[in-house]
Amino acid sequence: MPQEEQSISMVKELCDEDVTEPEEATLEWETSTPSVKPPRWLLCGEALQAGRNIIMQQEGTSPRLTVLQTSASVTGTVQLPTGKSKATANLLVRDSHIQITRKLEDKRALEHHSLILACDFRPSPKSVKWFKEHTATEPSEKSKIKQEQHSAELRVLKVKPEDAGVSKGRAGNAETEATLPVEGLNIGITKGLKNTGIQEGADCTFECLVSHESIADFSWTLPGSQVESGGRSEASAARQQCTLPVGAVAPGDAGEVILTAPALTSKASLGVKEKPPEAVKQLEDRRAAAGQDISLSWELSEPDAAIRWYKDGKAIRKSQKCDWHQEGTGATLIIHEPTAKARGEYPCETEASKAKAGITVQEQPNYAVQELSALRAAERGTAVLIGQSQRAASSVVWREGTAELRATKQSEITEKGQMLQLAINDLEKSDSDTSPCAIGDAQSRAKLVVQGVHEIVPLISPAEATVCRGRCLP
Repeated sequence: MPQEEQSISMVKELCDEDVTEPEEATLEWETSTPSVKPPRWLLCGEALQAGRNIIMQQEGTSPRLTVLQTSASVTGTVQLPTGKSKATANLLVRDSHIQITRKLEDKRALEHHSLILACDFRPSPKSVKWFKEHTATEPSEKSKIKQEQHSAELRVLKVKPEDAGVSKGRAGNAETEATLPVEGLNIGITKGLKNTGIQEGADCTFECLVSHESIADFSWTLPGSQVESGGRSEASAARQQCTLPVGAVAPGDAGEVILTAPALTSKASLGVKEKPPEAVKQLEDRRAAAGQDISLSWELSEPDAAIRWYKDGKAIRKSQKCDWHQEGTGATLIIHEPTAKARGEYPCETEASKAKAGITVQEQPNYAVQELSALRAAERGTAVLIGQSQRAASSVVWREGTAELRATKQSEITEKGQMLQLAINDLEKSDSDTSPCAIGDAQSRAKLVVQGVHEIVPLISPAEATVCRGRCLP
């Protein structure tokens, strides 16, 4: 049956020991009851063995450890388990021959900034320990420790007011220290948040510029709720800029946006426009015979949207030929009794959407029922060529030889229903030529002869008149 551990209470604590090699070091404590077992001393977790340099004694209730000749290698934590109790102390043995060749310097640190403490020792120490007041400083995300040969460095990141005080660097028996006051930042806003208006579903970004870098403690608020990083928003602060991107803005985001940091606040308003209607069914090209009504239909996501129709870059107005209406989410354009002139593209627009469709009109064949007649006329006079088509023509082209004629003061072109007329004024001899009139794909032509005013104008023979009959398409 295992023997129960002896119950021993502490009367005098084991105290830390600080010596310079090769001085003697003694650690002793006192208990309420003598231990039935011999003392078992540990250094840095390993059992010490009694010898010529290490003496372990037990005098009544006082166990004692004596290191007759110390060295820097025996520096560490000393423990003595006794029964159910355990005594702990630190043994510090300073290197006797290390010298400080560069001391730490007092520095004034700015809050949220970083600072560097550096010192040199000769000869190069095995290790340099750092302390804040009497507390050891260990490497961490905030404290970066670096040692290269005889140089040692401590870098403190994102300094806070509680980092103020005395910092020490120690190698063996050599120790140097520096006082570090920490100044709070008087942060000011150099460029505040701007009011923003944006369409629902779009992304936006708020930015604020401040007078100092590295603001660690800041927060953002979107109408009444603090912004959590991740998802649609990922707030950040880099250098002197605080940024809040907001993705896929919703109507509920509209309101006041607030940036809060130590000793400063910046505000702006976010306006969100409702998402305009979008097309859910696109326009389709249409084809129809001349005279047969044509309609173009467009369907949107929301009813009663403002819609504009165009033809050849001009807005279409309601007339006897063109009409449009909206019913619910649908919009329809109707072209009544279209002719070839109705051919082309018809764009349709809303605030956020565009669409277009092409219209093709197939006209019925047209014929010339009154052919052009050959004509002689006097120089400086007027020649009038008259023709007639079976139905009103949508496409009529007059030519002089092969050159297409345009309406001018000299060439007057008239179309009245089925009647077609070309009047050529101030005739010159050079105007003598064959003048075709194209009605769609069909043609009618006549020969024009211009005589000088003193020339005898003989009668035209039937052979001189060239008349072509045929089907014409408008």
